[in-house]
Amino acid sequence: MKNLLFVLLTTVSITSFGQTSGKWSTGLSYTPSIQGGATFAVNVNRHFGEKWQVGLMPFGWFYSYENPGFTSLKANSLGLNITSRFSPIQTKLFKPYFYSFAGYGRSTFNYSNPNYPQDAISEGYLSFSIGAGTELNITNGWSLDVNLGYLGVSFFNNNEYSAPVFSVGFLKRFGK
Repeated sequence: MKNLLFVLLTTVSITSFGQTSGKWSTGLSYTPSIQGGATFAVNVNRHFGEKWQVGLMPFGWFYSYENPGFTSLKANSLGLNITSRFSPIQTKLFKPYFYSFAGYGRSTFNYSNPNYPQDAISEGYLSFSIGAGTELNITNGWSLDVNLGYLGVSFFNNNEYSAPVFSVGFLKRFGK
């Protein structure tokens, strides 16, 4: 399972979501992984001035791997993260930021192998992440978002996992 999480969390992914301006913002994100699986999330944020935002992000992660004649794995995870973001500088060209999140999730892993009976594991976990990134303004409300961070996951069965994470995405702002 640690190998599976490593594959999921250290891949480059593309994210896009829409966000409205004002004190509250909402958005949807879809993050496909180049090695399989995808994460879907809803983002709801409360802005405190131009520099701080705090939010909730319910998410779902879905993964499927098939190796014909040997083994297959299907996994899914549902959870909720509390997020924060601080942007110390804002220019017309770019907006660097620091981010963090902490949350709870529950994953189910279904393994099957022709030589063994099917096995399913379901377990909860706590996760956290810290990192930094920047939004580069492109045009007409579109931005390129690049970030690098660190992710830690602690499963309730005493397994732990940590890894660097990297994401590249496109943002579309709606409203003013």
